[in-house]
Amino acid sequence: MSFAPAVNAPSPDDAEKGVASVYPGEIAITFANEKGDLTTAEIVPVLPQEEKVHKPPSKPAQTASKPAKRKVSKWILWQLWFNTYRKLFTIVLIANTIMFGFAASGHWHYARKYGGAIAVGNFNVCVLVRNEIFGRCLYLFVNTCFAKWTPLRFRLMCTSILQHLGGIHSGCAIAGIIWLILRTVDVFRAHRDEHVVVLAFGVLVCVTMVITAIAALPWVRNTHHNVFEGWHRFMGWSSLVLTWMFVLLSDLWNTTTKEWNLSGEHIVRQQDFWYVMFMTFWIALPWICTRRVPVEIELPSDKVAVMRFERGMQQGLLARISRSSVKEYHAFGIISEGTHAKYHYLVCGVQGDFTSSLVNDPPKYIWTRELKLAGVSNTSKLYKRGIRICTGTGIGAALSTCIQSPNWFLIWIGSDQEKTFGPTISGLIKDNIEPERYILWDSKKRGGRPNTRQLLVDTYKSFNAEVVFVTSNYTGNSQMTQASACKEEGIPCFGTLWDFVRGPRLHRTLHFAPALALRPTTTAMTDNLAVAATPQAHAAEVEFLVRRGMTKGYQFMSLLTPPLYATFALSRYGRAQFSVNRLLRATWVGGVAGMAGGGAFEYARTAYSKPDKVRVRRVKAAYDTSSIRADDHSTIGGVLFAVLTPAVIWKRASTVNMILGGAGIGSAVGLLAHHARTITGDPAPAVRVPDIPPVPS
Repeated sequence: MSFAPAVNAPSPDDAEKGVASVYPGEIAITFANEKGDLTTAEIVPVLPQEEKVHKPPSKPAQTASKPAKRKVSKWILWQLWFNTYRKLFTIVLIANTIMFGFAASGHWHYARKYGGAIAVGNFNVCVLVRNEIFGRCLYLFVNTCFAKWTPLRFRLMCTSILQHLGGIHSGCAIAGIIWLILRTVDVFRAHRDEHVVVLAFGVLVCVTMVITAIAALPWVRNTHHNVFEGWHRFMGWSSLVLTWMFVLLSDLWNTTTKEWNLSGEHIVRQQDFWYVMFMTFWIALPWICTRRVPVEIELPSDKVAVMRFERGMQQGLLARISRSSVKEYHAFGIISEGTHAKYHYLVCGVQGDFTSSLVNDPPKYIWTRELKLAGVSNTSKLYKRGIRICTGTGIGAALSTCIQSPNWFLIWIGSDQEKTFGPTISGLIKDNIEPERYILWDSKKRGGRPNTRQLLVDTYKSFNAEVVFVTSNYTGNSQMTQASACKEEGIPCFGTLWDFVRGPRLHRTLHFAPALALRPTTTAMTDNLAVAATPQAHAAEVEFLVRRGMTKGYQFMSLLTPPLYATFALSRYGRAQFSVNRLLRATWVGGVAGMAGGGAFEYARTAYSKPDKVRVRRVKAAYDTSSIRADDHSTIGGVLFAVLTPAVIWKRASTVNMILGGAGIGSAVGLLAHHARTITGDPAPAVRVPDIPPVPS
């Protein structure tokens, strides 16, 4: 396929970083196959010529040079927000809320008597829908039974439900926690008949379940992803062990005779025993397929690592890989020519600690799940024809579909793809996909990203497609699903899930809006985009610093309050009047006060400061590895002590004070551990702060 531009244009930002599309100029693009027997001309708007932009304007507010901004209707934004994930979550939660209401009001005696079984039943469904083997079976059933012949609307619904099974996972998890709390409350109401061990494990399992859920909240996953990876998994396993103990002890204790009934026959007759047994099986099943396998890593550039594994794969699968057998696993799209192929490949963009280590210290062996996870692309078999559009490293999730099916059209937007991604990926495309069935848009050579809206509409109509699958970052995904042809044009479209971003606005951790203004303004396009994003970027930076101030205030006061209160209480009232309950209460109250004070101080400091100063502080904070490690230590200590404190000093303080006060003390211990590591010669690794250009005026 050849591209014949009518004009030259400036070099853009890297496509894999998702710079917003703009539509100011036009060039004539000729799409032709290598044999030259098919030529069709398309008009695709791109950037204006660089020759006409000798110097970036000081105030890029000129009307003619601004990209046209399309206003997305509120109905479309509502549809995008209230997606199938939230619909499934709402349905599950409403159904459980109704049942919970009947149980709590005394109108459903079965649920009141067997609340623990209903709780574990919810956890069973929660775990099951995240099970790789169950997911593969669901995808296989849908693809086998409903491919191509069923109405398009039904097939789209199937794809949407399969993509958003996480809504059932989250809904059942929250509902299960609610039922578990109800069961624990009932146990405490009958505390005179219950054994103290049963009461203790009831509290512990509730605490660990709540911590597991908190670790998966959007802001935790976003700002402390490593904490989420570790704590959601390990606290989940701890919750499983404690659930076993709570269920077994509850079933073995006879509240009438107040004796232990150690009969195995009695245990196997209890329904909650079998629910926990099945839940354990669903959790353990994927780990049976975990293997340490050889891997070859190609490093075509410092931005990308291409990993090669043995054996071929079907299209639409994801591979989970890790350097450790039990720690954090990362999912990447699989590229393969088919099940008959000798190899399959993963394209890993260098973004975080894990992917950076692949470049800096390439492993020869890596841990992976041999049974791969099915992704939304696996449902491409349902459709007669479709379009697969991706940016940057999104090619990893998109390419197999177009290689293995002649009915899918590939659009890949990237920056200098062959140099960035290497000859392996380029060879897979050219050797397996006909030239008339793909568009490779090199934004560095073409002078910018295309008008994706027009490109998608034209390709969708000319290829007679039924659906569009998008793999991009948050910005690119939002543009292509909102404004670029799909929702507004009525084109069925499925994009990358960004479940840790709240609402159709900028990324909450400032990865996109500030980046537009941080890049050098070498063209009119980047200057215009930076100016347009400046108010939102400044507001996001202020929010980031305020939240950081709240975190530091909480840590400081949690560290300071216990010794100050202990000194004050002992000197004023004496040792006889010293109370652990009051110490814990003072700790968490002091922490909350520090959080409020730190946030207020930081807001007063940043809200009315110059944007340049705020930006410098925000960027330096983002690269302050010592502060980041202190936050991680503090978070881990807080969660750990929130669980351990009730177990150690049970009945010596109120439950609220034990949990919240324990979290405050744990936060202080974690902070001290960080400083101890630094003093003893184990500081956090230093990272160079990049150059920070001024904020466009």
